[in-house]
Amino acid sequence: TGTQSPLSVVMSADRNVQATFIRQYTLTVQVQGTGTVNPGPGDHTYDTGTQVSLTVSAPAGWRFDRWEGDLTGSSTPGSIAMMADHTVKAVFVRTFTLTVAVQGSGTTNPAAGAHTYTDGSIVPVSATPLAGWRFDHWEGDAVGSTSPVSVTVSANRTVTAVFVLAPTYT
Repeated sequence: TGTQSPLSVVMSADRNVQATFIRQYTLTVQVQGTGTVNPGPGDHTYDTGTQVSLTVSAPAGWRFDRWEGDLTGSSTPGSIAMMADHTVKAVFVRTFTLTVAVQGSGTTNPAAGAHTYTDGSIVPVSATPLAGWRFDHWEGDAVGSTSPVSVTVSANRTVTAVFVLAPTYT
C-alpha cells in the first residue's frame, strides 16, 4: 500500500499488486488588468473531481469585474470542478472617483460626495435647487449651465453644482 513510486515488494510468497491511476487535469489561470488571483497565473494540476476555489484581490484604483473562459459571472470566490482541462481569466478594471459638490442650496444626483466608477463610465449629474434658489452653473470638470450634464470618468473628476438665490419680486 502507499503512494510512492517505485514500490519495492518482498517476494516471500505469492503477491497481488494493483496500481491505481488518477486522471489529472490542468487549470490555466490568467489575469487581465491589475489584481491578484489565487491560485496565481499559470498552469496548475489537480486530480479529477477536485473542486478548486479561486479568490481575487484588487489594489486601490482597480476592482474585480468578472470571470471569463470556463468560469463566468462575477461571484467571488469562483469555483470550478476539475473534470477536464480548464482555462479561467480574472478580469480587473480600472476605477476612478467622481466627487460631486454643492455650492449654495440644492441637491445633486448622484448625491454630493465621492463615488467610484469604472474607467470610461459616462455619468449624468443633475442639479435640483431648493426653494428660493436656482441652479446657475457647473464648476470643475463640468462646464455650462444645463442640468443634467454628462461626465466621462476617465480620471478622478470633481464637479460642483453652483446654486444662487433666486430673485424675489414684490
